[in-house]
Amino acid sequence: YVSEGKMTRGSKVRVFRGEEVIGEGVIGSLKRFNRNASEVLTGLECGINIDGFSNIEKGDLIKAYESRRVE
Repeated sequence: YVSEGKMTRGSKVRVFRGEEVIGEGVIGSLKRFNRNASEVLTGLECGINIDGFSNIEKGDLIKAYESRRVE
């Protein structure tokens, strides 16, 4: 489930196992109740497919982030 903030399709993510970053990627697909979703908010369960990373284990933490260019 999303514990804080939101998960958005296309967002960059880092996958943590304990304190260690074990992978990075982009949310390629996001689902709620077998339906595609563009975002999932705090407190809701979802299914996530991370492009470029597939070694998720129970207990891993996925942190999504956005990077913006500051001018």
